[in-house]
Amino acid sequence: MQEIGSGKRNQALPERVLRKERTQTVTDIGTIEQHATLPSAVEIKGHPFFLIKKETGYSLVSRICPHAGGEVEDDGDELYCPHHYWRFNRESGEGIFPPNCSLRAFDVTVEGNRLIAAYEPPTPRAMPSIPSG
Repeated sequence: MQEIGSGKRNQALPERVLRKERTQTVTDIGTIEQHATLPSAVEIKGHPFFLIKKETGYSLVSRICPHAGGEVEDDGDELYCPHHYWRFNRESGEGIFPPNCSLRAFDVTVEGNRLIAAYEPPTPRAMPSIPSG
């Protein structure tokens, strides 16, 4: 039940779930040997990702920072965005700073010796303009 402005109780209002239809693209990203050093930078149809390996298997994580759309880089210890220095775990894509924000991750399956990814292309955001003077 939800209170309405008049103070009367009314039946619970139905929840609306708005979903944007998303479709995943499935693609072969190469052999395990081609990605021996992880994280491995992968570009699929112009979209940048890192291939990583977790305890549960391989994942593809977006190299687009969820903050302002900068391209995330690997500094050898962490993944980081050079625009505002957001940092992510290089083995999982989980947020380090800030801790509550992670890179988008997609499952990768192994078929024989091939790595097959099902992903959604990242949506880059433009950097906000900074007013001059």
